[in-house]
Amino acid sequence: MSEDTIKKIEPVTKKQVDALMAMVPPISRMFCGLTEVDTSKGRGVLNGPGIRHCLWTRSGHRITVIISSDGGVIASKSNEPDDTREVLDADR
Repeated sequence: MSEDTIKKIEPVTKKQVDALMAMVPPISRMFCGLTEVDTSKGRGVLNGPGIRHCLWTRSGHRITVIISSDGGVIASKSNEPDDTREVLDADR
């Protein structure tokens, strides 16, 4: 199973997104799309070491967030819209 494989989808709140944004420098927030998160899509729990989640923007781009054991945060946004969330919904 790939480290980017989604194990499950969980609900996510604006408060949780705001807490995550507080851990990421302002310019990085903008570039990785954290200011555009669509909380109605929830968050994916990813396989791999550390705390790994993904979120989706209102435009459908996937944001991968990795929180390491030392508290460091890496967040990156896909270049193209990601339909993984819609595919998971269709499988249900």
